[in-house]
Amino acid sequence: MLRTFSKLAGLAGLRVGYGVPGLVCLTCGRSGSPTRMASLAALASLEDQDWLHDKLACLVAERERMIACLAEFEYLRPYPSHSNFVLFAWTAD
Repeated sequence: MLRTFSKLAGLAGLRVGYGVPGLVCLTCGRSGSPTRMASLAALASLEDQDWLHDKLACLVAERERMIACLAEFEYLRPYPSHSNFVLFAWTAD
């Protein structure tokens, strides 16, 4: 499984990510190897677990609020989501 630091840690411009079971760097910079700034920013974001958990709670709450708002339209049927996007069906007659 590969994940990025783009949304949750706010490091989209640095193009850094990780793979499970170990920490690896995705394409960072032109050479494909991690820049020092990207590496330091990723490590710093991992150290501040309280901040990450707060941001995750905000993202989940906002996703649930958006699903509830979409469900108010009679022609939309949102599906439950555990990701950064919401899939919905357009049920217009």
